[in-house]
Amino acid sequence: MEKKIHIKFTWFLLLIILILFAYIVYIDNQISETNLKLLNINNDLSNNINDLDKNINSFIESQNNINKNITNATITNNNNIVDNFNILNYDINKVGEQIEYYNLKSNKRLDELGEENDAIQNSVDEISTSIVSLKKKTSSDFTDIIEDVVPATISINTPIGVGSGAIISKEYAITNFHVVSSNGEPLDDIRIRTYDDDYFGAKIIAYNPLIDLALLKLDEDMDYTFDFVKLNDIELGQKVMAIGSPRGLSFTVTEGIISQLNRQIDSSNINYIQTSVAINPGNSGGPLISTDGKLIGLNTLKVLESEGLGFAIPSEIISSFIDSVESENNINIK
Repeated sequence: MEKKIHIKFTWFLLLIILILFAYIVYIDNQISETNLKLLNINNDLSNNINDLDKNINSFIESQNNINKNITNATITNNNNIVDNFNILNYDINKVGEQIEYYNLKSNKRLDELGEENDAIQNSVDEISTSIVSLKKKTSSDFTDIIEDVVPATISINTPIGVGSGAIISKEYAITNFHVVSSNGEPLDDIRIRTYDDDYFGAKIIAYNPLIDLALLKLDEDMDYTFDFVKLNDIELGQKVMAIGSPRGLSFTVTEGIISQLNRQIDSSNINYIQTSVAINPGNSGGPLISTDGKLIGLNTLKVLESEGLGFAIPSEIISSFIDSVESENNINIK
């Protein structure tokens, strides 16, 4: 019985061994197949790596060729640019030399033309001076200066009457004291009317009843003014013109001549200028001007008994009055 059991166990053990052997053989075959597959994969990978290396080397070689071509092209272009720049710089230098040459030549010619122009201008000035001098002596009317002198004249309105005045600077005008006073006292209510019919106020800055002069400060700036004539430049028989606003009407001009100088007619010791200009109410304080538009004096009164006889305060007395006002009040008028 034991022998049978031993035999069965032996056969069972052999069966187990056979199964294990068969399993080992199977596993070995699987490992061999796997190794073979891995070998094939490794070979394929190696081949791919080799191909990739070849491609990379080919790309590097191609890139090197491109860089080489770019470098060669850059060098060539730079050389061409340098050559062209040198040529252009040479041309510019040549042009610069030509410009400098013609500039010197032009400057020399301009200097010559300047000298010629100065000579011509001197001749023109001499001719102009002669023409002005001739006009003073031969002019038959004041047409050429009306547009400049009338706007420099103002009409002065006060509660007691109307007079005229002459603008002597941007802010100041001169007139007769009796035009802006009442019973020897200066008036505060003074209205100015211009040639363009503009109206504005004014105030008395200074006055001298003895010489019948008053200086007005205008509330608006003026564009037209009078220059003064020196007494030495005034001649008997010289044509003159009076401008004013007679009886407050529109501005009028009246022509006449100087009939006498240094005429004393009152206790003021003023040497008046006597003219043949008709002076009407409203003309007092207005300018008496020369043929070149300068202020000879202020029309101040009329001898009623004698038609065509008028008097004016000379410009030198007016100028002296203004100088004293400037000195006493520390202001600049003219």
